[in-house]
Amino acid sequence: MFLPLKAQEEILERLFDQMFLDKKDIDEITERYGVYGDIEALQRSYRRQQAQRFIASLRDDKGDRLAMSVKGGKYVLIDYSNDKRGLNALHERLYAQMRGLERSDAKVKDRIEALKRMIARFTRGGDAD
Repeated sequence: MFLPLKAQEEILERLFDQMFLDKKDIDEITERYGVYGDIEALQRSYRRQQAQRFIASLRDDKGDRLAMSVKGGKYVLIDYSNDKRGLNALHERLYAQMRGLERSDAKVKDRIEALKRMIARFTRGGDAD
């Protein structure tokens, strides 16, 4: 099921009014608008999530991941894979994720700097009085 437009609107309204939204808020909104999933599909998703977490936890002696998903839910042991296409696709996906994280990190750093400038301005202003 998709997220109803009214639920999307309420989520955005609360997010921009409060500047944050927690899981409890999201749960209340989605429940109110009748967002429910198929029980069997939810169970499959849960089982898959548990297995994915386990696979993601597998590490070598340097702490690097041993296995990753290359595409279509196929997991490979990275050091032993001969799937050049799959590994290339994985590399591209990881690179795209890194670029996205770098942009997000820059945005957070910019906001921290803006807050520091505001605090400094108010502190200096308060000292002058």
